[in-house]
Amino acid sequence: MSQHAPLTPENRLIRMPEVEHLVGLRRSAIYMLIAKNEFPAPLKIGTASRWPLDAVAAWVDQKIKNAEAA
Repeated sequence: MSQHAPLTPENRLIRMPEVEHLVGLRRSAIYMLIAKNEFPAPLKIGTASRWPLDAVAAWVDQKIKNAEAA
């Protein structure tokens, strides 16, 4: 039997509308960043794309830190 981390609000999977809301970018800009390996790639579940909330939050946090350091 495998051990899995318990589901928490931080590790749930989110859909594109929530990703857009969290990062303040439109779908096309997000996919351009993914193509350049500058944004977390989605997980594919069947034909659906979902992002781990913690990965998106970490990306936002890093952008804030970079802006503060500049």
